[in-house]
Amino acid sequence: MQWNLHEPHHGNFTFADNLDVEAFLEEAHALGFVVLLRAGPYVCGEVNSGGLPFWLKQQHPDVKLRTDDPKFIQYVDKWWKVMLPKLKVKWFTVESLVAIFSHI
Repeated sequence: MQWNLHEPHHGNFTFADNLDVEAFLEEAHALGFVVLLRAGPYVCGEVNSGGLPFWLKQQHPDVKLRTDDPKFIQYVDKWWKVMLPKLKVKWFTVESLVAIFSHI
C-alpha cells in the first residue's frame, strides 16, 4: 500500500478504484489467496521515495524520513490511523491469511 498513492495531497486520502484496499482483501479472500501486504509507510526501493508521499518532504524539508524523527512519526501515526481500520480482516486464520509487512 503506497502511502503516496493513498494520500497524494496532505489530508486527502483516496481509496477509489484500484486503491480500494478493503475490496482487494475481500476479493483475495473470496478467491482463497494469501495476501502478503506491504503496508508501509515505506514499501520498497523500486518505488519513487519508497512510496512515501512527496508532499511530506516539500512541506517539511527538515524532516528525517525513515527515522524516529518526531515529525516523521507524527505523520506515520496519522497514516496508520486511516489505514488500520481498512485492514480489519480475519487475520491469521485458516480461512483468510493476511501477513502484514511494515518498515520505516
